[in-house]
Amino acid sequence: MKQSAALYEFIDGKRRVKAEVKLRVPREVWHNLSVTVADTDITCAVNETFVCSYAVDKPLHGHVGLWTRADAVTLFCNFSVGGAAQLLK
Repeated sequence: MKQSAALYEFIDGKRRVKAEVKLRVPREVWHNLSVTVADTDITCAVNETFVCSYAVDKPLHGHVGLWTRADAVTLFCNFSVGGAAQLLK
């Protein structure tokens, strides 16, 4: 199984890898995933440890999605999306 973390951008329905790193994620244990967007910078961390980042050339807007491989079993708990004002509360 491929063990990696990646940031993707979808344009016109096509997925493009913007950043990808090898990452071993132990099974059957909960992990904290965070993705932070600040202006044009995207940063990803797993269990509060930096994983990868990417800088886009224009401000971001759109949707947030989580994707796993078809042969994976993945559970998400307490998933939330919020703007900077919500995160500061």
